[in-house]
Amino acid sequence: MIVNTVLKMAKKRAQIDATLTIASLSNVFTQDIEDMDNFNQKERMDNMSNGDAASTKVTFGKHKGKTLGEIAKEDRSYLSWLSENAKQDDLKQAAAMVLNPKQTAKVDKAADDVEGKPAPKLATQNKINLIVGFSKQIADQTGDAPQVVTNNVLAEVVKGWKGEDADWNHLTEEDANTTCNKLQELKEALETGNPFNNKK
Repeated sequence: MIVNTVLKMAKKRAQIDATLTIASLSNVFTQDIEDMDNFNQKERMDNMSNGDAASTKVTFGKHKGKTLGEIAKEDRSYLSWLSENAKQDDLKQAAAMVLNPKQTAKVDKAADDVEGKPAPKLATQNKINLIVGFSKQIADQTGDAPQVVTNNVLAEVVKGWKGEDADWNHLTEEDANTTCNKLQELKEALETGNPFNNKK
C-alpha cells in the first residue's frame, strides 16, 4: 500500500516537472510547498495596503490574537519591535506600515502617479495557469509545443514579448486576459474545424 502511494506521488511529480520543463515555466510555477509559501508571502507583501497591514493578526506573544491595528492603540513600542525583529517578512512590513501609514500612502501614490496613470496590476497565478492550460490543449490539436503556442499568442498581445522570465514577471492582468481570450477563441475554432474563424 505504501509502495503504491509513493509510486503514484513520484509519477505525479514527474508529470508536473515535465510540464514545467516543456513550457519553460520553471521560474513561473513551483511544485514545492516551501517555494509556494515563499511566493505567496512575496505576493502578500507586494500587494499589501494600509488596511491589510492593520488587519494582520499576531499569532504569538503577549498580543496573540490581536490585529496590528488594535495593538497600535495599546502598545506602539511592540509594533516597533515587530517591525525590526519579526521572523516573517510580511509581518515585519505590516508592522512598519501601521507605524507609518502616511509615509506608506505617499509611496503608493507616487507609484500610481507615474505618468499620471495607476500602476498596472500584474497577472495572477490563476490567470497564468489558464494561459498554460489553453496552450496545452491547442498544442495537443496542432502538434506544436505548448511553449510555441503560448509565445506566439503573447507576442501578438505584448509588444516585444520573448517569453523570458522578465516578460512573465511583468505580464499585466489586462494582457493576460486578452491572451486567454485569444487562446480560447483559437481552441474553439480548432474544435469546430475552422481555425480561421477565430476573432483577431
